[in-house]
Amino acid sequence: MKIAFRSINHYNNQNKTKTSLANNKSNNVNLLNLNDIPFAYYNKISFAGEYLNNIANPYSQKFISKLETLDSENLDLFLYHIAECPLLFLGNVPKEDLSIIRNYISSQINSSAPPSGNIKDYYTTILDYINKVVPKTIENKQTVNEDKKIIDVALNGVYPSNVLSNLYTEKEPFFIDNVPCYSIEGFLQALKVNDVDVQRSLCAMPGIEAKKEGKKYTKIWQKDQTLYWQGKPYKRDSEEYQELLRKAYASRFEQSEIFRAALKRATGYKIIHSSGYNDSQKTILTIEEFVKNILTLQEKITTD
Repeated sequence: MKIAFRSINHYNNQNKTKTSLANNKSNNVNLLNLNDIPFAYYNKISFAGEYLNNIANPYSQKFISKLETLDSENLDLFLYHIAECPLLFLGNVPKEDLSIIRNYISSQINSSAPPSGNIKDYYTTILDYINKVVPKTIENKQTVNEDKKIIDVALNGVYPSNVLSNLYTEKEPFFIDNVPCYSIEGFLQALKVNDVDVQRSLCAMPGIEAKKEGKKYTKIWQKDQTLYWQGKPYKRDSEEYQELLRKAYASRFEQSEIFRAALKRATGYKIIHSSGYNDSQKTILTIEEFVKNILTLQEKITTD
């Protein structure tokens, strides 16, 4: 449904509908659905209405990107709509994405320069909604230290930490030598086995699934310290292997808008990876190698 933009005065003229929906929202959050909302109300929420076209898909990063790119006036208007009826915009969003949005908003509220006025109120209302529908057990790891300007990369971290993770699964594949990959982790696990078909299968898996599947090949590559890509062997300690890693990260960088946005958001922060390993004979990617590739791409995005 394409919704035409209406002015803020138009929204304020719909007080009766607004009050009714607000009561439903607060008292029966899990009962309200799109069929309960009068058609006239759709005309009130046009600024945020673009999400109606994508509401069935996970979009936490798109949502966060929106928050970061709007000027203060439009951010106020955008959040006004979401806070007035969060179920309309967030009702079909997966809990994992809601958890990411929750942690991002929480980090903004608790930052050294927190929002104030209406924006803070809207954020609080959105958090109240998310807390009702997402169990506290799905809380994300607090990986962004605003005071010390440190980001500890982790899939269960606060944005942009989660997107920078090798385990993060893209919604659309990026291609490395014409092989579709949904995560860097899938590519890395594929390097353990000298079978092109198995490699393609691993690259197509979500990051966490690829990591689990790849464990069965760990001892094989560790024995002779050789990894493979597209039928070509790479010694673990070779410069050729480092070039292959750089190509993989560059491929994601060039083809993933979400990844580039996360790198940009991390500008000015020290990047660390506390859950990684440093022994190159036991891991296909050390902490140092990971951080070096992330910083190289981050430098590229700040100079372009």
